[in-house]
Amino acid sequence: MPFLSEDELRRLTGDPTPVDEVLDLVDQEREAALLMVESLLAGARSGKPRRVAIRFAPAVAGGGETLFLPLGRRILEARKRGLVVRFAPLPNGDGFVATLPGGA
Repeated sequence: MPFLSEDELRRLTGDPTPVDEVLDLVDQEREAALLMVESLLAGARSGKPRRVAIRFAPAVAGGGETLFLPLGRRILEARKRGLVVRFAPLPNGDGFVATLPGGA
């Protein structure tokens, strides 16, 4: 059996560390949800580093587009700018977990 480092195992199974807060976007329209994420990202470099679960309505048959792609693209852009340290989808596809860097 091959040896996996703790980091490799975490990448394969997801980070079990609990989140510090939850941003619930389940009942939000797309534009309102994007504004709420922008507000979250605006404070990304203040306070302590924190892990945030960003939840939205899961995909359902015939339900139309979810927030998965638009929010994923926005969070990926924020990661490139240093506003998000890491992010990953939640296992059931109804959100993301984002780690914000906090301030010095």
